[in-house]
Amino acid sequence: MMNLVQLNMKRRDFLKITSAGAATGFVFSACGHKEEKLIPLLVADQEIIPGVDYWKTSACQQCSAGCGITVRLIEGKAKKIEGNPLHPLNQGRLCARGQAGLQVLYNPDRIRSPLKLNGQRGSGQYQQISWDEALKMVTEKLKELRVRNEAHTLLFLTAPLSGHTRILVERFMQAYGSPNLFIHELFSDEAVRKANLLSMGYDRFASYDLENANYLISFGAAFLETSRSVVRNSLGFAHSRQGRPGVRSKFVQVEPRFSLTAASADEFIAVRPGTEGALALALAHVIIKENLYDKDFVSNSTAGFDEWKAAVLNDYSPEKVSTITGAPQRTIERIAREFARFGPSLAIGGDAAAAHTNGLSNMLAINALNALVGSIGRKGGLFFAPSPPLSPLPKASGESDRRAGSTGTGASGSSTFPSLLQSITLSGLSKRRPINAAIIYNTNPAFSLPEPAQVREFLSQIPFIVSLASFMDETASMADLILPAHTYLEGWQDSIPEIGTGAPMITLGQPVVKPLYNTRAAQDVLFGLAKEIGGPPAESLPWATFLDMLKTSYQGLYRQKRGSVVADDFNRFWDEVVKRGGWWDSEFRQQFQFGTPSKRYEFSPLQENGRVVVMTAPKFEGEEAQFPFHLHIYQSIALGDGRGANLPWLQELPDPMTTVMWNSWVEINPGTAQKLSIREGDLVWVESTRGRIKLPALIYPGAAPDVVNIPVGQGHKEYGSYAKGRGANPIEIIAPLAEPVSGALAWAATRVKIYKSGEAARLAKFGTDIREHSQQSIRR
Repeated sequence: MMNLVQLNMKRRDFLKITSAGAATGFVFSACGHKEEKLIPLLVADQEIIPGVDYWKTSACQQCSAGCGITVRLIEGKAKKIEGNPLHPLNQGRLCARGQAGLQVLYNPDRIRSPLKLNGQRGSGQYQQISWDEALKMVTEKLKELRVRNEAHTLLFLTAPLSGHTRILVERFMQAYGSPNLFIHELFSDEAVRKANLLSMGYDRFASYDLENANYLISFGAAFLETSRSVVRNSLGFAHSRQGRPGVRSKFVQVEPRFSLTAASADEFIAVRPGTEGALALALAHVIIKENLYDKDFVSNSTAGFDEWKAAVLNDYSPEKVSTITGAPQRTIERIAREFARFGPSLAIGGDAAAAHTNGLSNMLAINALNALVGSIGRKGGLFFAPSPPLSPLPKASGESDRRAGSTGTGASGSSTFPSLLQSITLSGLSKRRPINAAIIYNTNPAFSLPEPAQVREFLSQIPFIVSLASFMDETASMADLILPAHTYLEGWQDSIPEIGTGAPMITLGQPVVKPLYNTRAAQDVLFGLAKEIGGPPAESLPWATFLDMLKTSYQGLYRQKRGSVVADDFNRFWDEVVKRGGWWDSEFRQQFQFGTPSKRYEFSPLQENGRVVVMTAPKFEGEEAQFPFHLHIYQSIALGDGRGANLPWLQELPDPMTTVMWNSWVEINPGTAQKLSIREGDLVWVESTRGRIKLPALIYPGAAPDVVNIPVGQGHKEYGSYAKGRGANPIEIIAPLAEPVSGALAWAATRVKIYKSGEAARLAKFGTDIREHSQQSIRR
């Protein structure tokens, strides 16, 4: 069946062609590459209109949201990426990073064939080898470890995975016999997941019914910028503001920095870093004291309320919390009453609020606000996206070493990033058990973990490293062997969106172009290795290719006979799913149930010495007297955590709040800058207990007097010509502190000092800047 989404042509289009002669038409080839189907037939050369386009659907992989995309193709070459209008998640919209995916495909710095190290680690001296030679090297090493009963010494390090790629990697590692599967992402929000697990029973992110919320409070979450599913959040938020005649939601943003999300709010409350949860408890204090909470929901659907209530009423009065947070007492009381009275109301949290040593208690306090007003599992509140009804795959042969003290993902596949952080910074993993080989896929810890020297030292101790990288980043440059992976536009993949619309859905990505270089799909590399290793790995991955695995699992969707695609036989079903870019069931309805043992919301999941713990104070590295400023790092809306720094379209995208591009900067409050005699463009040192970086100062009214803000993304020492040697990486000076229960990196828990270097530089800026729109700065 033809796999084609044909858009309406304009002027010199199909109608003009067909009117030119009765014999004019098109034949769609049934053989060869699918992206080369359009062949003109019986048309004289002089009548052929070059450049006729067609579109294919696929799945965006520029972040973990799982948006559907359509790719414009001319003569088999990708020319433009847009959102898939059929997909319910993003509804035809796409962010800047998604549209920049073309520059991932056509980037001149891509690794074009397998590379073997021909010098010292980190020297950059590689020689091209064949795929046969490269795969033989890996297979021999992995077989050798199993023969020596050292399969458990294999490490697989990856970015967060979704869909069947995650299932594949988990099955491969389990069958091979190693528990050491580690998920690493700097802005992982693991404290959010842990809070959801403890209070609601779900180890994942919640989805938000923003469309129907009348009152929204966001505690630190950059949900309109970089926080998880930005396009989905933006659509829901826009509908709540302008999509309901006569109804417009109110939005309050709480965070230390005036961000793009804060600029979209009706009200911005600047609080001291790490005190977001205390503010949430002060709101709860007012709601409880004035009997404004949903008594039916609390009585019938929650547990532990009385103990929690007593602690909140005793310790978190608005007057007391005002001194903790810096928020005015009257503002706290007013916001609490509005939140309780003008429902449906919704409180969300994440990003910096979750990235403190008390990040978990912050998130639990924010979740509790939703329970107080009955906004869990209800219209205008939060819910958890249902899973699509895929076919169960044959049980994997498991040889994983699960001895005491072993690490790795559990059955849920939840992140083990905390163990990775401790392993690298404390050498815990190599002491507990040696790592003799590592496979690294789609993650760059040598750039995105604190103390990069220790990360490089950790990697240097591993005898054999294989990188499945498309670009020579800081981590790939430490590999002994590089097996270059396809980009997402060249291979099959799928994604199960964690932030959804309430309908079960899966986004399917097909190869829209044939591979440009001598690369292979990372998934099919693992299938090939499993086959050559034999035994349990081969038995657990019996499919010839990743595509075969997908088709086996999608049989479950076909048998539903409902949803966006229904067909009489599986082949027709599959072709239509590919054509539409996925499967979803918009008519699905599910009664919400808590996943906790009590089947209720848990107000008091944390206890110490028999007493309820509702909040802990944030801890910071660096004495205030010596390091007077909080360091607030944040994801660049263009570059993310640094993965977009090699794409020039994103480098030249002006920051929406400062208009700076192509560089790093540090945002300093005008009053603070005046006291330190710092002018815009001065190169200043930002120093923590872990080191210092130098970057230009930007005088920013949206910075608090005791906080300096630095975007993450620049400062690469590798990663191609567009990224290398540009700006500074603030992660290098972050203290490797962790939230103790979830183990998540507390990247917001570092204090710094700033001082002039005596040099200056001109910031590349576009258009106007924030000072033309704001005459006031944040004051304490």
